[in-house]
Amino acid sequence: MKHSKTVKRISTVLKVIVLLAMACAANAALCFALIPYGSKSEVMWLDYEKESDLDTVVMGDSLLENGFNPAAVDEIAGTKSFNMCTPAQKLEESLLGVKRAVADNSNLRTVIFGVTCYSLQETTYTYPGRAYTLYKDKSDPQAFISDTLQQATVPEYFDSKYSLNWMFPWLYNHVALDSAHITRNVQMRHNDVDIYEAAMANENGWLYKGKGFGCYDKVLNYDKGASTTYASRYGRKQLNSEKMETLVRMAEYCESRGIDFIVVNGPLPAFSIMDCGQDYEEKSETIREAVEGAGGEYYDYCLAKKRLFDAGNHTYFRDFEHLNLTGATAFSESIGRLLKFRNNGTDTEPFFYKTYDEWLKDHQTIEMVKLTSKDDGDGVVLQATAIAPPDLKVEYRFSVLDEQTNKYVVLRSWTNNPEYLLADKSEAVGKRYRVDARIQGEDVSYDRYRTVMVKSS
Repeated sequence: MKHSKTVKRISTVLKVIVLLAMACAANAALCFALIPYGSKSEVMWLDYEKESDLDTVVMGDSLLENGFNPAAVDEIAGTKSFNMCTPAQKLEESLLGVKRAVADNSNLRTVIFGVTCYSLQETTYTYPGRAYTLYKDKSDPQAFISDTLQQATVPEYFDSKYSLNWMFPWLYNHVALDSAHITRNVQMRHNDVDIYEAAMANENGWLYKGKGFGCYDKVLNYDKGASTTYASRYGRKQLNSEKMETLVRMAEYCESRGIDFIVVNGPLPAFSIMDCGQDYEEKSETIREAVEGAGGEYYDYCLAKKRLFDAGNHTYFRDFEHLNLTGATAFSESIGRLLKFRNNGTDTEPFFYKTYDEWLKDHQTIEMVKLTSKDDGDGVVLQATAIAPPDLKVEYRFSVLDEQTNKYVVLRSWTNNPEYLLADKSEAVGKRYRVDARIQGEDVSYDRYRTVMVKSS
């Protein structure tokens, strides 16, 4: 009887082991098939391993991953830099990267950290795909376990459904779930395709330029493109105390080792800065105080003067937050000049506005106009919203598209009223309407425009 129970227990244990082995095998197979082969994190760490004797590294998320070109910076500042930014990089990951860079480079003198006010607020970390840590510690399993355990103490990593991605990284970090994309991914991995080619194939339009820097050569259309702003995308929330503490720890870590820690806020396009309003300045000053209090330096590129960098240049951005290739070149050259001035002892304060209001006075433009439609009883109200300084006088003109001539017919000429009532909803549905906006009194066709199709509710 006793022998029978022992056999039964062994049999149960073996079944559990077999099931676990099958689950692990299935998980491995799904990782192989679904996790994108050639991620940006993989590319960055692959190139980083080829570097030595760096004196400057850059940490942060996609903002500077798309914006900081080491080649352009080094040519002007005489530095030897590398861009260690990756998409959605968390501050805890940045700190791990700083420590790695310090350990690897005895000549390291400067750490630049790219941030925006809103990336430090109470925002849930989506899709913790562990790619940054995985490729950082690819040849060091012990370091991977250590780094993972450190990050596991951060609530954002384990208090949401996305934490499942740590054990099952294909759940939220995967190629498009169709046969074509999955087959291509498996074939690239099986054929050991060049990592750089694979990454650019996965990221449609992404151009990798080397030393960790890559971006997209797309230009945002301020009239026809998405009207999303930084604040409308991420919301206005309080700064996250844990993120701020990690930022301070990063500054103190560098300070204690005689390494300059520089925080660069932005850049963002002027329309995103305007839409943030005073909320932006309050957050920016809080971050500045924390960074400088820990021995670091803070440069707010959203408030940079045009002679250093022009956030109002409409050819610089590809969306509401990211620079394109043209903008990245201009920004990198400006960073090179800033570092050169700073290293030569030149006062850099004159290159920045002291307050948001001071910046606003020098940007008296309509950066964008939004247009929405909403039901109003039997009718539809067209609502225009100009993104411009609050004291700037704006006027609007409303039109409807004539489908036969494919031309817009004016419904109401220029007034300061941002609303237009379409009295007959049934007549309005299915038609495209347009609003033109300009500064009151200007003799121009328009400064900005936007269209909207009225749909049935």
